[in-house]
Amino acid sequence: MLTVLFTEYWEVGRPTEALEALELLLPKVPKETEASWRAYLLRQHARLVAAAKSEIAVPSIAESYLLDRREDLARQTVQLVSGKVKQADVEAALARAQLTAPDLASLRAIFDSAKSLDRSLESFAGHMRQAVELARGHGATVLFVGYPFRSPLVEPVQKAAACDNGCEFLEVWPRFEAELEQRDRGELFVADGHCTGAGYRITAELVAARLLALSAGHK
Repeated sequence: MLTVLFTEYWEVGRPTEALEALELLLPKVPKETEASWRAYLLRQHARLVAAAKSEIAVPSIAESYLLDRREDLARQTVQLVSGKVKQADVEAALARAQLTAPDLASLRAIFDSAKSLDRSLESFAGHMRQAVELARGHGATVLFVGYPFRSPLVEPVQKAAACDNGCEFLEVWPRFEAELEQRDRGELFVADGHCTGAGYRITAELVAARLLALSAGHK
């Protein structure tokens, strides 16, 4: 029952309730439970608590890696909580964990990956500023458009750049999620994640409607 509650709350974007269900669930998951499932739960726990309890998020990420050895998923989680986890908490958690030298080196590399991501996102924000300057230099109205799926790493940077540069930001993923309740994913996306013609048509319609509204507001 707790698993169902956590999953439902997580999928509908209710993090407070998802965290409550997960913190009740984790102690009840036996250590001998399939490692991949427990590791998954620990990664979600880290994402939910990172902002308020960085010192708890770090051990959850570390334990998830030690359970299933999925360095890619551990790095992804670290990147998702980038900016919320304090370096001092990372050092303290790794020191307490009594790790072997190879595991310590692997976890340090995993947590250090966030630094590279931060630099990449800063560069991305700079490119967006340059794009705004170039477009406005030619008299164009600038509209930032988000991805057709939830993008917790990139979307906050896009929104901040839009706000800093006095631009509109258009979220399109809610429309896509609504469409996917009625349509197969293959109708809107190809295998590599890009849109199909039908998917791009939806985006174009949303963009056109917003640009028309902006144009009307400027008259």
